[in-house]
Amino acid sequence: MRVILLNWLTDSFKKDSIIWLLISGVIGGIVGAAIKSFFEEVVNPKLRERRVIKKVVNKYTLPLIRSADSLQGRIINFLWGVKHENFNFSDDQQYRLSTLYSFARFLGWVRVLEEEVSFLNYDTTNQTRIFNIRLNTVFKAFTSTYYFQEDGSKKEIFTVYRSILTGIGDIVVLKEEGIRYVMGYAEFVSRFDKDKDFAKWFDNLEKLFKDIEAKESDTRWDRLLIIYAHLNALRWFLDPSTKRGNKPRFDLHYLTSDSAQKKIQKELEKAGIPSDIIRWPEKNEES
Repeated sequence: MRVILLNWLTDSFKKDSIIWLLISGVIGGIVGAAIKSFFEEVVNPKLRERRVIKKVVNKYTLPLIRSADSLQGRIINFLWGVKHENFNFSDDQQYRLSTLYSFARFLGWVRVLEEEVSFLNYDTTNQTRIFNIRLNTVFKAFTSTYYFQEDGSKKEIFTVYRSILTGIGDIVVLKEEGIRYVMGYAEFVSRFDKDKDFAKWFDNLEKLFKDIEAKESDTRWDRLLIIYAHLNALRWFLDPSTKRGNKPRFDLHYLTSDSAQKKIQKELEKAGIPSDIIRWPEKNEES
């Protein structure tokens, strides 16, 4: 049967070679068009989207690194001043405003990035997915009660509302000729002094600093350290070779809560932070 079929096909091709060539050409054209359509409609858009995401993230990597670096430095500077010099946040207006601006600057660049990629599938690549996790973990450090939850604990847990952080980011972002950017310090101070509605956005954030004490019962102390840690984890991810900023340091020896320490330790391990650059509390440590 197979021999007969093959002979028939051979004879048919010899007699009607032009027809067979036309048929094969049509079939080849259909297959080629289908492959082209698949590439243009499915594969190519995904490739384009990945390139766009990478371009946007790269564009804002440097301002994010710089603003995160500035903020983490201010946090650890503030905590050192409180612990060793009894520094009061409300006593120095210039320090107060520059601290609030450090937060606003970082939050502003985050909002710029969020607006730029809001129309994209931000989980398209593994790198952008991890970046999204690192960024969201910074906000978790501001808002979550997870770090302070212990069985039977009834202590008051201070949080900074996520909506407030988003709002602060919004009000410091300016737009000129279609380009978004964060206002400078001078303009920030001017707006803060003259615009009560503008300044009011920082009320909840300021409570994070006022009359803070370096003890476990004041959860604001450890919360600032957790924010500091995750800002550095974000910097580590964005610039692991530290070509565009100072090498991240994780000075977490001021932590007062064992529960917070255990949880942040797990998160930093998961983020791939080397243990040899983290300084944890030592028993009876006073420095």
